[in-house]
Amino acid sequence: MKKTKTISLAPVADLSGEMQDFSPVSIAIGPQNEWCFLLVREYPPLIGGSFPSTVTKEQYHYKVIIMKGNEKKVIDLPDEKWNYHYVQTIDDDQVLLAGARSYYHDADHIEKNARVYTSAGQCIRSFCLGDGIQDLYVTDSNTIWTSYFDEGVFGNYGWDEPIGSKGLIHWDAFGRQLEWHDPKGEHYIDDCYAMNIVSNEEVWFYYYSDFHIGVRVEGHTDYYVPDVKGANLFAVKEDMLLMDGGYGNHDGFYELKRKGSRYRTQKHIRFIKPNGVAIRSSARSNRGNQLLFLDGTEVYYYEI
Repeated sequence: MKKTKTISLAPVADLSGEMQDFSPVSIAIGPQNEWCFLLVREYPPLIGGSFPSTVTKEQYHYKVIIMKGNEKKVIDLPDEKWNYHYVQTIDDDQVLLAGARSYYHDADHIEKNARVYTSAGQCIRSFCLGDGIQDLYVTDSNTIWTSYFDEGVFGNYGWDEPIGSKGLIHWDAFGRQLEWHDPKGEHYIDDCYAMNIVSNEEVWFYYYSDFHIGVRVEGHTDYYVPDVKGANLFAVKEDMLLMDGGYGNHDGFYELKRKGSRYRTQKHIRFIKPNGVAIRSSARSNRGNQLLFLDGTEVYYYEI
């Protein structure tokens, strides 16, 4: 039985005013360590109750909140027909929104599921990042990393030759591919469960079916084997990993330490509020050694 370490976190922000009549879609730590929140007044319905639409018939009201230090910026997008899932800052003072899905109708009609907005809510460019996006991050050098879940790797939504077939792609700020994961030997990504941007040139990814961790630095990838399966989020600092609990336990975490090519669990980690109640996150994000949680309207932050 591994020892359990309890960590008490006080809320660092409260979004009760901004979330009045709005619900969280996702949160993210941006390239300048700002906090990004994507909210929607009403969730777009699923197709057949199972699959997210790409473009909606009705207009939906989104709101983007960017927080850094004592500064807060709110971008109102009241009349959107794109179904957005991810938010990041880009071009210093603009916002990148992306939908997880993109439909391939034919060679002349491929849905552009990534759009860049000004702080006034004007869309200034759009491009396609492929279908089946699992995670999306913008780097400090203004490039984009995307990872893909199984449908994005093997194809759906009309894609016979999916963009995300490599499982991991690096893009410039205008949607042009720079590099991608090269699945040599046993290191094929069937489904990229989690990703972390450590620096401009260092990306970590954790993938099925092997549940190995790849560490890609300037085009070269090394691989490690953690003893946690099914995690969706992790933070990293030096030879330590903080991974969520994997299958069936995504609110708990494990602290792992690298020994050779393996990461071994050292202890269980439990995050609690000052009143002793466990933090139950409706949305979470990571970047480098940082973790960000949204529980109700309260924001919690942890740094290894």
